Amino acid sequence: MIDFNAVFAGSLIDYTKVSNGAGSTNDEGAWMPGVETQTVFKAVELQPLNMNELVNLPDGERQESYAKTYTTESLKIREGDQDADEVINSDGLRFKVMQSENRNDYFKVYLRLIR
Repeated sequence: MIDFNAVFAGSLIDYTKVSNGAGSTNDEGAWMPGVETQTVFKAVELQPLNMNELVNLPDGERQESYAKTYTTESLKIREGDQDADEVINSDGLRFKVMQSENRNDYFKVYLRLIR
């Protein structure tokens, strides 16, 4: 096991996490999205996926713009009515969290660019 903060301390940069609360339907049956919250967190600079990671993407997804990062911040994927978190980098690009792997003291996170 590595000490994430000790190894990556000099290379962590700020990102913004955008989370939405669970949505619901109102009395008329219309969908009402959950409340959006934004928090700043630190992560390693975005990196491209390697060939093994690209091969494991679902069919049709290999043409999308994907990146990965490593962080101690827990980022949510889509589950039921709970939408996935989004990540905004310093250039203002927004990414959707597609997968998050718990590596004991940090997470390896796969992101897809939102166009």
